[in-house]
Amino acid sequence: MKIKILQGFTYWHGGCNRVDYVAGDEIDTDDSEMVEVATNEGWAKADDAQQKSAEQAAAEQAAAATKEEKKSSSGKK
Repeated sequence: MKIKILQGFTYWHGGCNRVDYVAGDEIDTDDSEMVEVATNEGWAKADDAQQKSAEQAAAEQAAAATKEEKKSSSGKK
């Protein structure tokens, strides 16, 4: 996911790999935990298009899980 760094910060990927991020940088990362922490703390902003896509995928997965649960529970008596 692409994010823009709004405020410099240090993040320890996997608890042991230190990376210092600098305000103004734009990065592409697969570390969803770092993206979540950085965006929640206000240190970074996710690319809007990718953020919407990720949110949509999560919503679709939740809907599919709910549908499956309903299907499974309707068969049980």
